[in-house]
Amino acid sequence: MLCNACPVQFFTLPRQPKQCPATDFPMADDWTPEELRAATRAYLWMLRSANAGTMPNKAAVRRALLAGPLKERNDQSLEFRFRNISSVLDGMRREWLKGYRPARQVGANVTKAIASFIADYESNQRHHQRVTFLAAAIPPETIRLAASRLAQGEPFPYADSIAYDAIFEGKPLSPKAVIGYAGLLHYGAPLLSEDFAGGEETKAFEKLRTSGIIVSPKLPKEAQPESDEFRAEVRKRKQKEFAAPPVGQQKPKKVVTTTTAFVRDPEVVAFVEKRANGACEHCGKPAPFFRKDGTPYLEVHHIEPLAEQGTDTVENAAALCPNCHRECHHGENAPKLRDFLLTKIAALL
Repeated sequence: MLCNACPVQFFTLPRQPKQCPATDFPMADDWTPEELRAATRAYLWMLRSANAGTMPNKAAVRRALLAGPLKERNDQSLEFRFRNISSVLDGMRREWLKGYRPARQVGANVTKAIASFIADYESNQRHHQRVTFLAAAIPPETIRLAASRLAQGEPFPYADSIAYDAIFEGKPLSPKAVIGYAGLLHYGAPLLSEDFAGGEETKAFEKLRTSGIIVSPKLPKEAQPESDEFRAEVRKRKQKEFAAPPVGQQKPKKVVTTTTAFVRDPEVVAFVEKRANGACEHCGKPAPFFRKDGTPYLEVHHIEPLAEQGTDTVENAAALCPNCHRECHHGENAPKLRDFLLTKIAALL
């Protein structure tokens, strides 16, 4: 049965008819082209990943499909469709995914549609390769774990973001790299850049934000004095002899960004400052100076960051001098400092 407004034929079984979303043309209550397209993309993503040496967790992929584009289906019907895709690939004398032995009972229309979706996927056009539903199904805790490992320097080859940063533990990360690495943790295979879209109003950015990670427009490197690139430029320039002080900028350039901030509880800050009694709760040294109101200047630091679902409570807060506070965010021993502070504060309460 062919609908002139749709790119593929419908796959009919004698069930209650529905209407084609593009026209008033009746269609059978069988797999829609969108469902078959999603299954084919997921299958080919698994096949590509397996060929690259990372065997994906097939059960996790099936759960993502059944929670998303195939929510009207069940695991048995999805597994049979995967075997149909294996059969089409086998008929094309192509490699098929181990674990899904070809099932030969494939109608001509379904075979033609699967072959068309395979050709689309292999066209190297990104919109034909996206498996956004896989990114959407990754648990928030896995997203945060991926961000934490990347912030701590876990190697993961991925292109840098051009326009946005995912801020985690005070460090800017590539938003798509966080999703890609979370895919590796959850599915056993990474989600590559072509597998999903990034940017505002995308499912990927929505997933990051609902997982507690701030996503904001990227600052130019020259506006990030603690970025690796900026520090590299500083080190390079320190190697030369200055014949005279640099001229600098009489009118520094400006950038406008949008950020998200958490509302703090002043009662928690008051308690923590009183508990510290004017001394840093890490190094023990007195506050380096006094505020205009005469109180010792200490900064209340959330040990488990709020962006990682840390709580705004006295158990998760420490009053630190500016040096120790910066070290907690940017120092090489930041993870050890976190453990130390959590233990120390717990003993004080």
